[in-house]
Amino acid sequence: MPFARVLQLYSAALQRHPWRTQIVTTGVLWGAGDVLAQRFEKAPFDARRCALTAAYGASFIGPVGHAWYLGLDRAARALFRPGSLAFVGGKVVADTAVFGPVHVAGYFSYMTALEGGGPPEILAKLRRDFWPTFSAELAVWPVVQAANFKLVPVQYQLLVVNVFTILANAAGNQIFIVVRKGKQYPPAVCDVRIKYEQTIADVKAAASAKLGVPKDKLLLFWQNKELTRAYDSKTLLDLNLHTGFSLSGYDLSEEPDYWPPVIETPEGRRILTGDEALQA
Repeated sequence: MPFARVLQLYSAALQRHPWRTQIVTTGVLWGAGDVLAQRFEKAPFDARRCALTAAYGASFIGPVGHAWYLGLDRAARALFRPGSLAFVGGKVVADTAVFGPVHVAGYFSYMTALEGGGPPEILAKLRRDFWPTFSAELAVWPVVQAANFKLVPVQYQLLVVNVFTILANAAGNQIFIVVRKGKQYPPAVCDVRIKYEQTIADVKAAASAKLGVPKDKLLLFWQNKELTRAYDSKTLLDLNLHTGFSLSGYDLSEEPDYWPPVIETPEGRRILTGDEALQA
């Protein structure tokens, strides 16, 4: 079916049943995006992951995104001349400051809850991964949304966001890397795109190149454990490491200022948490 015909049918459905259309379309697109990503990853198909991804798109991004873009457009039209620099810029600032954090926090909370985590696990996930994820997205989404708000009618803006998300996910898992050097604050942050069949050695190489840190000086942790050379041959699939997770670490070019405290163990360094950290 020609693209123009598909867009025509979508527009007609959007006019008749806007909420239902946005919810169903977003769920389908998020599910299709995960299917596409898994095909690129060449890993065994994970139906549960696909269903959870589609459910998140339909239950959260569809209705919340639809309401957000309509409300944002109405507010911007009341304050600025439509299409002006202030109109587009104001929408980008509001979208980045409000919807961006809500989306990141919502995704982490949803996925953690469905994996069996309660409030303590959700809070721990947000403390560890929210800022690295959100700060890395600041390098991409404001530019995408500036074009979206300038060129695309409001009723199609959620569709554009969904399609861009699919294309980004097809490039591989987005892993965030947070690295401190000495007493540096804030830490350096980057994101790397890694497929499931690639290894921790590939993650280290990509992070080293992006951060400008020599590989032999890059110390990374996953789930509070050092990713020693013993992990280098492990794939992301082996470690269940995927989009939305982050690795913390240190640039050992300078004496590290470890916090939380780090101890040496026979298996490598380990980050202390909770009462252990307070007692160290």
